[in-house]
Amino acid sequence: MITIRRPDGGLWSLPIWVDFMNVDLNGCLPLDYPGTRRDLDAWGVELSEGARVVLYEEDGDGDGQVDDLVAVGTLKFDGNEGRWVVENWEPTTHASELDEESRQLYERSRGRLADDS
Repeated sequence: MITIRRPDGGLWSLPIWVDFMNVDLNGCLPLDYPGTRRDLDAWGVELSEGARVVLYEEDGDGDGQVDDLVAVGTLKFDGNEGRWVVENWEPTTHASELDEESRQLYERSRGRLADDS
């Protein structure tokens, strides 16, 4: 099971959309697609070498309910390509398979749960 939380209990980052099927030759996920750029800009994510980030792609379960694919990866600047990528991002898991606290933090960050505070 993956963990999407830092040791202090918060998420590594707000979830950033990626296309898990669109990897480069090194198995890295590029961060220059419009949906990814939208999330990075909206969340004010500072791209820094070695930072951990939470990634997602919309998915569903067998009953047609939303159940995003989720992963955590490490930011890296690819000097050969001149762009930021995420490495070491596998495996993915469905949000429903996260531990309960992580799932609730994730769902809240995606705007799917009312904030209880």
